[in-house]
Amino acid sequence: MLGAYKLELGRPGNLAKANSMADHPEPLLITGASRGIGEATARLFAQKGHRVALLARSAAAIERLADEIGGLALPCDVADEPAVRDAVDKAATEFGGIGIIINNAGMLEPAARILDTKPSDWTRNIEVNLLGRCTFCAMPCRSCPRVVS
Repeated sequence: MLGAYKLELGRPGNLAKANSMADHPEPLLITGASRGIGEATARLFAQKGHRVALLARSAAAIERLADEIGGLALPCDVADEPAVRDAVDKAATEFGGIGIIINNAGMLEPAARILDTKPSDWTRNIEVNLLGRCTFCAMPCRSCPRVVS
């Protein structure tokens, strides 16, 4: 349970039926939207009537997805705070606000044993997985969105 929202794991069809957030369309911004869970989530919310802003480093992939679902492609690296602020501002301007932010972007590199790495190898993970999420949580948006990380 997240606040008043029931989040269930399972197949996308089951999630769409059980998730009240999906059933109440409002502007949505999702990071890591170019593939995998982010792409599937973007498709689900678009199908439910949400206007979807797609953020990812892979410009071609999110532009293709935006064309398919009627979304807004905003190429962006979540570790780049000025780029994130610019993307959020563009989405909020285009949609008249943002109601939900889904922090889906993440990475795990290097894929190695800790003993086989240097602390500096983990810098990019910290920038994306921690600082990138904190940027969205700390950023005031026009419509005070719900942030799902």
